[in-house]
Amino acid sequence: MFNNYRDYFPTGPVGVVPAFDADVADELHYRVLSGNNANLVYINETSGEISLSNQLNTNVPKLASMDISVTGRLPSDAAIYKFSVVMKRREFFFF
Repeated sequence: MFNNYRDYFPTGPVGVVPAFDADVADELHYRVLSGNNANLVYINETSGEISLSNQLNTNVPKLASMDISVTGRLPSDAAIYKFSVVMKRREFFFF
């Protein structure tokens, strides 16, 4: 879940796809297989860093489910990535 607060939309990476390879010499490659038709997130193909599209800088809640693939020299693996974006109001932070 990513919390969007007015005037504080993240411009850099907000997370990393959690994956590792026991063969430390192997390079992993990350890719969205499906569910990102609107290009709401960007995944760095070599680092797995996740960045958000400016389309998510809105007060409209969004829910999405994507299939992400991680490949190395051995067969690839895929996982379902689910996220939601919710606009937070000022009252949420100050009581």
